[in-house]
Amino acid sequence: MSITRIDPSFDTLVPRDARIEKVHGNLKFPVRKGAFFSVSVFLVVLMFAFLLWMVSQLRNVFRSLSAGLPFAADNARRIRWLGMAVIAGELARTLVVYFWSFYLSQHFTANGLSFIAVADFNVSAVLSGLVILVISEVFREGARLQDEQSLTI
Repeated sequence: MSITRIDPSFDTLVPRDARIEKVHGNLKFPVRKGAFFSVSVFLVVLMFAFLLWMVSQLRNVFRSLSAGLPFAADNARRIRWLGMAVIAGELARTLVVYFWSFYLSQHFTANGLSFIAVADFNVSAVLSGLVILVISEVFREGARLQDEQSLTI
């Protein structure tokens, strides 16, 4: 990386063999029209549609809870879908971030800088999805028990 001299005393502050390593941050550059831009916009719209679907499912669960029907069979199914959606959403987010960083590493060059594509996988999001799946099984079992109880005299 070339350093532009701003102050003559700068030479005493930074040694000549200094290097920048493992820097994380944001890089902004002009938008390229074409396939990359179109695919990126499509993926962002798809992710927002996916989030809207998840919110509607969660809203339906809360609606049935407020109606006094916590252990409805539909709730167990909705919560199961939400758990799978959280896991699938994290995997999709990881792939999109890797795609964007790979594109950057292939198409952006600067003297002394190298960009490495990394998959930013969030394990806690997947674990949260697994916890939601366990909760859905609790709701499924509660719905089964509530159906059994309603059949007894």
